[in-house]
Amino acid sequence: MKKPLILLITLLFFSALSAQKNFKQHEIKFAYGTSWLFPNLLSDWQADYGLHGNFSVAYFYRPVKWLWAGVNSVNFIANPDKFSWREYYPNGSYRDFMKKYPAYCLVLAPEVRFSFVNTEYMTMYGAFSAGVAFERWHSQNTAHWDNYLYYQITLFGCNFYLGENKMFFIGCEAGIGFKGGLNAHFGIKL
Repeated sequence: MKKPLILLITLLFFSALSAQKNFKQHEIKFAYGTSWLFPNLLSDWQADYGLHGNFSVAYFYRPVKWLWAGVNSVNFIANPDKFSWREYYPNGSYRDFMKKYPAYCLVLAPEVRFSFVNTEYMTMYGAFSAGVAFERWHSQNTAHWDNYLYYQITLFGCNFYLGENKMFFIGCEAGIGFKGGLNAHFGIKL
């Protein structure tokens, strides 16, 4: 009795998957985000590095109409680390120096997105992403690398589809995590 039931459920599942193939399955998204909505999440980063926001690029594969799976690459924007010093010479003269090093944090993280409204003109969704963040910073002439756990919970996101074939989209996301409280994005469905 168990085997026929499992076989029936499997066949129904795959028939439902194949019936939903009338949509574009690949998506590339470019976004800019800021953490001004939830400033305490990144207070150390903001105080130390002058964190202003982030740029991200994402690729998603959509096996069924309500589910996306993909990968996110986020690059945080920060003020450069600046160092100044003075060198004295034997004749009593001196010279002032200043050097700037870029400060940044790069994130690579898988993301899963679930949609709860799917129409021809828009999609509303929630998402979860977790991965690793690679931070580079400097102390005088020495570069340091740190790794952190990255997470982002998108509480609400939406895409509005444009163009004759509805393959371009613009949208926004509100969430909690390192990517920021508010993100604006645009992209293409392939």
